[in-house]
Amino acid sequence: MTEPPGFMAPVTPTFPGNRVTPAQLQAWVQAGEPVLVLDVRDRQRWAAEAARLPGAMWVPIEELPHRARDFRSGLRLVVYCS
Repeated sequence: MTEPPGFMAPVTPTFPGNRVTPAQLQAWVQAGEPVLVLDVRDRQRWAAEAARLPGAMWVPIEELPHRARDFRSGLRLVVYCS
């Protein structure tokens, strides 16, 4: 079955309405928990800023609906934007 354009699999937020602290993210990674960090900054901001999160996947926010199938299910998803 093919999903309509813009379809995204349902996601259950770990902390609805809250932010994940750098310390919490580090604890998950050190504990070996499956985590995917998405950097969703737009192209201009991503290119202009030298700061990168190690291991993060860059997917501009406008591409996110089309790239949802690229993400393995069962991962804790952390989205980064600035």
